[in-house]
Amino acid sequence: MIHTTLIILGIIFGIAKISDYIYIFQLKEYRMDRLISAIHDKGLVYVFLTWRHFPAKSIRNILIFIISLCFFILFILRAKITSIRLAFVFILISLPLSFISVYVGVLFTSILSYIKRAYVIKKAKSLLSESNIITIGITGSYGKTTTKEYLYTMLSSTFKVAKTDANMNTDVGVAISILKNVKRETQIFIAEMGAYKRGEIRAICNLIQPTYGIITGIGNQHLDLFGSKQNLIDSKKELLLSLPQSGKAYINKGTYQESIFEKDAKSRLFFYVGVDTSSNLIPCIELAKDLGIAQEKINTAIADIQKITNSLTPLRYKGGGLILDNSYNTSVEGFINTINVLAQRNEQKKIIVSRGILELGTDKKTSYEKILQALNASKIILFTTDHDFKINDYSSVVYFKSETDLSSTIINELKEQVIVAFEGRYDKRIINKLKNT
Repeated sequence: MIHTTLIILGIIFGIAKISDYIYIFQLKEYRMDRLISAIHDKGLVYVFLTWRHFPAKSIRNILIFIISLCFFILFILRAKITSIRLAFVFILISLPLSFISVYVGVLFTSILSYIKRAYVIKKAKSLLSESNIITIGITGSYGKTTTKEYLYTMLSSTFKVAKTDANMNTDVGVAISILKNVKRETQIFIAEMGAYKRGEIRAICNLIQPTYGIITGIGNQHLDLFGSKQNLIDSKKELLLSLPQSGKAYINKGTYQESIFEKDAKSRLFFYVGVDTSSNLIPCIELAKDLGIAQEKINTAIADIQKITNSLTPLRYKGGGLILDNSYNTSVEGFINTINVLAQRNEQKKIIVSRGILELGTDKKTSYEKILQALNASKIILFTTDHDFKINDYSSVVYFKSETDLSSTIINELKEQVIVAFEGRYDKRIINKLKNT
């Protein structure tokens, strides 16, 4: 009886963790390099023992679950767990076994995913090659999506413009957006380009063959995956080096020398410097001028953009407090910009909520120091589940062991004269719940 009960418990635990590991791989886009980075960042215990949510009910996740379950059950049948001692051992190894089972499922579905991606990319490339569409690429460590939306609004005043959807900035994401959004009358296509390693921006450039490119800035986001700052710079420069001689690049050089970008570049270059959201307008205005858009239309577009930006400012909810939802993504520069935005407001209490910034690698400590110094100078409180923010016990940091505890505290804090900003990816269900408190 005990023997059977132990085996059943091991099976239940293993299947539960299979579901949990699928969710982890889903978060990391089924990439082992991103999972390894998460282990470096959060540790083995957090990655492998923390319980999370159920994965999305996608075709790939369902296939991974079926393959994982078959592998897991096959192991049990072949292991011949005939004693109580072996049953105890089975419970102990069910954790790594469930992970291995999921990884087998991820590897198998990666083959199917590769075939599908190759087909979609080929089809999208063919569609663009048969048209005279002007293509524009946008990359950078931060500000890509904002710049894309600004540019889309500005160019739409004169041209028929299509763009990549939401955060679909991988090669296949760009391809899917092309097939979905590019029509017969489309004159310009704007592609947001993301990358975790060298060669990924180049792959997107091979797909869209950009004439114009914008580099919104180079920080240290995903530095752990790139391996070095030079690899990160070289990755962003892949867009620049893909532009033809007749093209033009608009580059937020930040603290870098212009010569870094000028080397091997064939196209014309326009440099600017900016760290806040408004600086994302600079390359859009210059590109619009280069495409011959009248100044009057540019001014009208800027006014429309300002209305859009204002609609993203904090809104008052039932509890009387204000919530700023900036939970799509984050970077060191974006984090400090949020601090600066809150510092200019008049609420008595200002709180930033963050899980932390992932994949900073060796730059994490210095980056967090920079953020914490800005927090202390502005008297803004940080609520976080990332223990690494507790550097030198800054009084402005409140650490929570779980998001559940953090959310409960926020609900109690949301009242008149309080503003809460969510910085970086966060569970939308929690944010929506807070909005309705």
